[in-house]
Amino acid sequence: MSSVSVDLSALKSLQQALEDAHAEKLQVGWFSSANYTDSLPVSQVAFWQEFGTKSAPPRPFFRPAIEENKSKWINLVDSGANAVLEGRASMADVFGKLGLMAETDVRNKIAGQHTPLSPVTLALRRLKNEGQEINGTLVGAVAAAIARGETGSGQLGAPYGNNTPLQDSKNMITTLTHNIGEE
Repeated sequence: MSSVSVDLSALKSLQQALEDAHAEKLQVGWFSSANYTDSLPVSQVAFWQEFGTKSAPPRPFFRPAIEENKSKWINLVDSGANAVLEGRASMADVFGKLGLMAETDVRNKIAGQHTPLSPVTLALRRLKNEGQEINGTLVGAVAAAIARGETGSGQLGAPYGNNTPLQDSKNMITTLTHNIGEE
């Protein structure tokens, strides 16, 4: 009687890699520790920017970053899966690289072109930078001053130099991160 010996170690490695991949989850975004100085969560501001509010237009960055980069991300996962099968990487390595790549791509989108800020927002940025507390009364006064054409130097409606949407404090860019964890 003849026998054939089969080495199943590669199959066992594949099974373990698939189990590891199933147990892990990659999250990219802002976590509960990311807040502005007034305790406002950065994730809330990111949501408002992405989808807009009653008084501000949407300035999407997250969904466009996903759409523009998903094929690149899929290619990274595909090549990473091959590296896992060949024993050159773990799924945690693949997710780590994907997380860093996604962070970079979202940051680049935040720093990109967006709907310009309104004159009211620019004037309020200046006042905030000068230490004024921004409230509804001040917003109304600034809007009225701008409507009357009072936008010169020293006036309530004077603009602030930083006119870049999504980057007033840079908190959205600096606190964006990724996390790899179990489901």
